[in-house]
Amino acid sequence: MQQGNKTTAPEVDFGEFAPATYAEWREAAVAALKGADFDKKLFTKLVEGITLHPIYNKWDEHAPVAPAGQFPYRRGTRALGYMEKPCEIAQSIPASTPEDFNGKLLHDLDRGLTAVNVQLNCKCGLKLRKQADWDTALKGVQLDKLPVYITPGSCGLGTFSMFLNTYKAAGFNTADLKGGVLYDPVGKAVMKGSLCGGRASAPTMTRWR
Repeated sequence: MQQGNKTTAPEVDFGEFAPATYAEWREAAVAALKGADFDKKLFTKLVEGITLHPIYNKWDEHAPVAPAGQFPYRRGTRALGYMEKPCEIAQSIPASTPEDFNGKLLHDLDRGLTAVNVQLNCKCGLKLRKQADWDTALKGVQLDKLPVYITPGSCGLGTFSMFLNTYKAAGFNTADLKGGVLYDPVGKAVMKGSLCGGRASAPTMTRWR
């Protein structure tokens, strides 16, 4: 239909079409599969115990969902969600020296950072190779109040012990320690064929509460 210089599409009355049913859709899908198993091809089972369906309709909106904190935990593992445990803000700190890292970390903690993220890189980034480096990098930080996540990269040797020495020297109780050493020695060995510092001295993946 044309009105002046404008062309408008004709209105479509969808009432003239019969409502499609799930049975009709399934019949068409089975035909398109050409003999393949419908359930195996179109339903995906996740490790969480959830099965993804190939199509959802308005009646799926009324499917019962267990409250948060209850099996199968589709709405989270905590009943109060964010109110019980807020998300952590753990922005990485771009620094190449312990002094630079410490200054930027304290700056960010004053502006909303809620977790310490130490990402080490022996080649082109932050290097904390000595005990004094750790003491400098974490000077003035309330380590007993904040989760600390350490990604040692290829520098896994001695990482946890030096951090722990800094933690204890500051007078903090190790019972308050939170965070983890995010190191995957198996993955490093697969990628590089060897481990930094040798197999016997490589730390295992450790996570604190």
